Amino acid sequence: MVENLQDIRASIDMIDDQLLDLICRRMDLSKAVATAKSGGVTYRPGREAEVFLRLAEKAPDLPAGIARNIWRQIMTASSAQQDRSVGVAVLNSALPTASWHFGGQLSLISCNTISACSAAVQDGAAYALVPVSEDAALAAWLMQNQDLHIIAITPFAAVHEDGDGLPPCYVIGRTEADPVRHETTLIACGDGDTARIEACSGRPADALAGYAAPARIAGVIATSPKTD
Repeated sequence: MVENLQDIRASIDMIDDQLLDLICRRMDLSKAVATAKSGGVTYRPGREAEVFLRLAEKAPDLPAGIARNIWRQIMTASSAQQDRSVGVAVLNSALPTASWHFGGQLSLISCNTISACSAAVQDGAAYALVPVSEDAALAAWLMQNQDLHIIAITPFAAVHEDGDGLPPCYVIGRTEADPVRHETTLIACGDGDTARIEACSGRPADALAGYAAPARIAGVIATSPKTD
């Protein structure tokens, strides 16, 4: 017997209530994580990438963007709950991606240039968000600042051309990303007009072979298994 519309809606309401209860439980656990970290780094892009991949593998028939968008907001809320004082320097062209990624949970510092991003980081911003298309200026910045690293690409699915139309961006931070199953090594190289970010699969020990100084490994980031 086909359920009537009222019964179907009642079932949906019940599921919504269960989802809300589970989200509240998850947020409580994130508080416990903050206590266990004892002041450690709250944003772990490697951990997030592993979660995204696990969810995609668990529900292959669910459009990737649905799970990614829901969990993106949950993860950002969890990180903000652990430390809401974190500031993010954002190149203006990256603002749409920054708004999606951080969901208004953290303070976004709008910057007109890479130099302005650099100044904001020097003034205390924990992270910077720069479009992948700005790799020349970014490479030059990172070759001059060895203590900064590319720690993620966002939207994560942008690496296999499924980023909901948002410009893919690199996330820059002071702490290197955690090792994960599927990785790409990014190399800042070149000089002046030839400065650029190049990529190689995995984490090769000789990644800098053939590159001239001041080339450096700019970061090792989590990527989709479709592209690593």
